[in-house]
Amino acid sequence: MALKSWGIASFTVDTWTQLVEGQAGEETVLFSLLLTNYSTADEANFDVRHYAADGTTVNFQWVLAKAVGETPTAIQAPIVVPPGGKIEVKCDIADASVLASGEAK
Repeated sequence: MALKSWGIASFTVDTWTQLVEGQAGEETVLFSLLLTNYSTADEANFDVRHYAADGTTVNFQWVLAKAVGETPTAIQAPIVVPPGGKIEVKCDIADASVLASGEAK
């Protein structure tokens, strides 16, 4: 077992940033995903995409708004990232972050 974490500490505004990519020969499962807005002035609007093994087909997409001072959103459900698949996140402010914890083996 190889527990891992993947993170995005801050964003380039409105730019897709890769959080995790499934590697060939590995099974990757996220156990938790945290999204937070640490700005003291601006709401954060996240756009998250989960891609299939081909790396281009979007399996699932969701948007989430986080107000200033709002507690982080925690998603605690297994999310499988197949080899070649990936999770990308975009945010409309720089002062936001994402942290994923899981296993790659």
